[in-house]
Amino acid sequence: MARGDQENLNPVSEQMGLVAEDWTTDAFEVQLVSDDYASAIGFSALVDFTEVSGGVYAAKACPVTWTRSGGKTTLQASDVSWAQDGAGPQDVRCAILVNTTAVAVLTVVDMTLDGTTPIDNQVAPISVNYSLSATIEVE
Repeated sequence: MARGDQENLNPVSEQMGLVAEDWTTDAFEVQLVSDDYASAIGFSALVDFTEVSGGVYAAKACPVTWTRSGGKTTLQASDVSWAQDGAGPQDVRCAILVNTTAVAVLTVVDMTLDGTTPIDNQVAPISVNYSLSATIEVE
């Protein structure tokens, strides 16, 4: 497990194809969490995750784009970032894409280099570049 690894959580990603039309007006956000990737991919509910805190950190709204073609539903999330913050969270291990309307976590992205060692917003900015890797596609 390493930075950029992504896991689409089930059953949410499986249900996405069935409810996509209902989700087109929903709100989405990216949260940074302190849970390690191996644990986080086994979680099934938003309450299982531990959102980080510190400084001016807050979850970021994340616009998404929906497409439906050839029997596949695709969700593409927008990139988000947090500026370096001298009082920011020091225990970021994963980013999660959350449907805040349905209160559902869709995907987990590993933010660490090794799956466990957290990254520190006090020494560097944090970016989640969904345009590079985080497209959720279901048939």
